[in-house]
Amino acid sequence: FSASSTQITSGGYPAKQCYLHDLVTQTTTLVSVDLSGTGMANEDVNRARMSDDGQFVIFDSRATNLASPPPPSGDGWLGSAVYRRDMHQGVTEYLTRGLDRAAVADISNDGAVIAVVADPLFSSTSYLADTRAGTFEQLPYPSPLDMDPSGRLIAFLSGGSGGVAADINN
Repeated sequence: FSASSTQITSGGYPAKQCYLHDLVTQTTTLVSVDLSGTGMANEDVNRARMSDDGQFVIFDSRATNLASPPPPSGDGWLGSAVYRRDMHQGVTEYLTRGLDRAAVADISNDGAVIAVVADPLFSSTSYLADTRAGTFEQLPYPSPLDMDPSGRLIAFLSGGSGGVAADINN
């Protein structure tokens, strides 16, 4: 979940943060931890998703203090980046290098494959980050709506023709 309250954890920051709450142990852990490991994201965190076992949490943010090297910053940068936090290793990865704006779409059940929407306000370009293979590639169809748990199948909508051989959207 995300929240901007300073009552959840100490050292509150005036930005919406991402947390992981364990319903069994009743513990809440900050996901959007800064590089020093003692602070929080310096910008709002949005659209969080997690792997089935909770080891990996993905989210998007304009924050520039979560990973090294950081995404672009400054008044001219209107975008956001997609990050993946390994809750076991305590490491945050910046996944969307080269994209000006990116938003989380979905994550596979093991947390290794992440579907990303590029420039979600103005286009419908989608990408797939495969952390096992170390690849980040543009997909040949519009923004994904959902991904199956294995990260192999993606559902998407399209109003145009020519998407597949049996496409009759003329």
